[in-house]
Parts: sequence; structure tokens; C-alpha cells
Amino acid sequence: MLNHKHPNIVIFRFTYLKMAQPQDVTKESLLDISTGLRTNLQAFAQKQDLHTKVEKNFDKSKNQHVNELEELAKLAKLIKAHTTKLGILLSKFGESTKVDQKKNTVEQDLKKLGAPLLTEITDLNSSVWYLLSLLHLIHANTISSSLSKEKLPKGKNCYPKVYADAIDENVLYLVQNVEELISIVQRVLANDTNEQKTIDEISQQRLISVGKIWASCDKLVALSLSIPKVIIDYINSVTMKLLSDTLVEIEEWLEDPTLEDLDDPFGLDYTDEEESESDNETHTGTKDAPSPEMIEFMELWNTKIRLIKLLMNSLKLSLTKATSSTGTANSANTNVSGLPAKMCLHLQIIYELQKQITLNVDDLISTVFMSNNKDFVDPMKDEDIKNMITELNENILVKICNTVIALNTDSAKSEDTKKWIATWKSKYF
Repeated sequence: MLNHKHPNIVIFRFTYLKMAQPQDVTKESLLDISTGLRTNLQAFAQKQDLHTKVEKNFDKSKNQHVNELEELAKLAKLIKAHTTKLGILLSKFGESTKVDQKKNTVEQDLKKLGAPLLTEITDLNSSVWYLLSLLHLIHANTISSSLSKEKLPKGKNCYPKVYADAIDENVLYLVQNVEELISIVQRVLANDTNEQKTIDEISQQRLISVGKIWASCDKLVALSLSIPKVIIDYINSVTMKLLSDTLVEIEEWLEDPTLEDLDDPFGLDYTDEEESESDNETHTGTKDAPSPEMIEFMELWNTKIRLIKLLMNSLKLSLTKATSSTGTANSANTNVSGLPAKMCLHLQIIYELQKQITLNVDDLISTVFMSNNKDFVDPMKDEDIKNMITELNENILVKICNTVIALNTDSAKSEDTKKWIATWKSKYF
């Protein structure tokens, strides 16, 4: 467990900033300190070189037995608490101006608020550095889908790449918003006018900045409790939504099946309103009806896409069940973090495969619609359509099914998973 009072987790090479003693806190010293902190935060605020800088400035060898996810949750909560306290302190600057309209300088406010403000700024900064040091530990144990089973690390817990990337994204966003909050501290300290309009403007920026940091902290805590959460969230917010959109498109077409006017599929070729109305009447009267086989094909895929959605819903439950007894921050073994390497590999493969589903389905349905073939009889004679269906069925869906079974091999419900997958395949194929 990481000791936040006397940390051994982090060794970094930042420019040394001499912190003022509470009794010596002045506007100038706080501005100097906050400028230095912002400079250091900005050094870690770019995605493209984040890990290069983390690897250079933090020593992972000092922390081989730290539970990264437990520390992730603790630090996120700590950062949220310091942010809240800092936000409250900043709200008190200029408070007397609102009450009695008398000019109250920043220096006067600092007599009461300077020492606690310094404490919260430096404590928030320290917590962010601890958080950054965890990234290197997590990425040192990241599993990508390109890693063969033979090369998987044995006897150590790891993280699927999609999970490590999600941690990166949220920490990066957090660092950027903490830097923004420190810049608001500087605005408060530099505000000598005490005009109500300026105070209100800074207050609004403070509230927004604090809210952004809270959101990032809450997200990091949620991620620490469930490694497959990032995959489940993607399925819910992207995959299921796009599949539902495609179903709506198919169902609307089935209500009034017609072939597109390929000469002007978006109705953009008309320049004169009267001519447009006349041509529209002509076009409406001469639109070709699709073949019965095309309608049948779309009805079939209306059913198949519903079955794919059913598979995705089942997949979410399988991911949770398979990983529920291992490695999160709630693990009974406080020295265990992450998941077994093979499980991480399966999770990463599932994530990448399910991302391809919506692209493939969308391409397939769009190709059929745009084929505009009133003689559409056998889709498997169209090489493009045949290849898309084969790719979706054999290289995506079958692989997802097999990987879900492999993921649940050691689960008490493994036989139930196999039976459910077999039933689903019998209905889909």
C-alpha cells in the first residue's frame, strides 16, 4: 500500500520549487509557485509523448508490490477532495466585496486564506504526481491483441490495452483540468480590481473546472472497480446505438421498399422550384420497386441484426461474470491488481472484434441499398456482398463466440456459456 505521507512510489526530476512557509505566504510567492506547478503539469498534458515523459520521470522499480487499481481509486478520491477544498477557498476571495461593497484587496484576503490555499495547491499537485506514476506501472503490464499466447507473461496480472488506454485518457484529461484550475488560482490572485463582473466570471470558470475534475475522478474510480467496464461502456454507447440506427433504417425501408434514384440520390439536382415539383412528380411515378428477393434479404438481416444485438447484450454479462472474481481494487488480496494475462488477451480481442461489427454491418446494408438492382436475386453472387457477409460471420462473429467461451473456461458458468452460444449460433447461422 502506498504511504501518501512518506511516498516511495515516485522519483521524478522536476524543477525544484521552494514552497513558502504559511506565515510567509504572499501573492507573489503563490503566483510564483502556481506558475511552476502549471509548467510541470503542462509537460504531461500532451497525449503523444505522455508515456515517454512518465517513463523518464518516474521509477517503477520502487513499487513492484503496489496494487495499482487500489491506489488509482484512492488517489482519484483524494484529488477530488483537494479540488473541492481548493474550489471553496477560491470562492471566498472577494467575498467581503459582495457583502458591503468595500474594496477588499487580495493581500487582505490572503491573511486568512493564504496558508490553507498554499496547502491545498501543493497537496493537489502531489496527488497528481502520484497518479502519473501509476501509469508506467499499468502500461508495463499491458496486453495487446498482437501478443501470442506463447509470449504471455506467466504468473503476473496484467491489463488489456483498451483499459490502459482508457486510464491514460482520463488521467490526461484530469491533468489538463488541474492545470486549468491552477490558472484560475492565478486569475484570482491577480484580480486587484474586485469588480463584481470579474469576480462572477472567474467564479463561473472555477465551477466548470472543478466539475470537470470531479467527472474525471469519478470515472477513474469506476474504472478501478471493473476492468471490463471500458468495453461494456463502448458496447452500450457505440455498438448498440449504431446497430439500433441500422435497424431503424431497415425497418423504415421495409415499410415502403423502393429503389434509390442513383442519378440524384439526395435530391440536389434541381435549380428551379417549379421544375423541381414537376420532376418530383415524374420521379415519384416512375420509381422502381425492389425485387421480392431484395425485400426478403433485408427482412433476413433485420432479424440477424437483432440477434447480433442479443449477442452483444450477452457479451456484457459474460465479461462481468468472467472477471468478477479476480483482480480489481475490491480484490480480497490487496497485493493483486489487474487480471490474468490470458484473460486480458481475450478481453482485448473481444473489444477489437466487436468494434468491427458496426462497420461491417453498415457497409453491408449500404452496399445493398446502393446496388439499386431491381433484378437482385441471389446476394451471394455479388462478390462484394458475399465477402462482407463472410467477413462478418466467419472472421468476426464466430471469433467473438469462440473467445467468449475461452474467456469463461474457468468460470463456474462455463457450460452455461457454451450452451447459450450454441443456441445463438443455431438461430443466427
